[in-house]
Amino acid sequence: MISVFFSCSKNSVTFFENIPLDGWEQSKWVEFKLKNTLPSKTSSLEWIIRHSNEYPFSNIFVITKIFPPKGEPITDTLEYYLAEPSGKWIGKGFFLKEINLAYPHKVFLTSPGVYTFNIKPSVAGFETNYDNSFLPGIHNVGIKLTHKKDE
Repeated sequence: MISVFFSCSKNSVTFFENIPLDGWEQSKWVEFKLKNTLPSKTSSLEWIIRHSNEYPFSNIFVITKIFPPKGEPITDTLEYYLAEPSGKWIGKGFFLKEINLAYPHKVFLTSPGVYTFNIKPSVAGFETNYDNSFLPGIHNVGIKLTHKKDE
């Protein structure tokens, strides 16, 4: 996978990775690295998914891992809804929907050094004709860290 976007503002950083055209392979982690040079130690984290109508589900399960420069990694399995119960996609955009998925915990950047943020899908296909080794319709995966004033 190739990094396609990086953006930075005074209070946040955003990174994106392209997903191959045949889909997001469920065994493949998307990885983002951030060197902690921030004046703030507390951040909110959002995962960003850009998908098309080819995505076959109304939700997505993901496994996330955060590796601080020191200490143990933090692992979570999370479910996010990408569509309303009516089937209407949530998010902004026309051909590609972009949805920001809030990570449910604060992220504490307390150590200097490189933090690594990993995400991969963990979706089970229930249709008998669906090969769930690849998730079609996912085009980009991103991460946004917004820095908060320390409390």
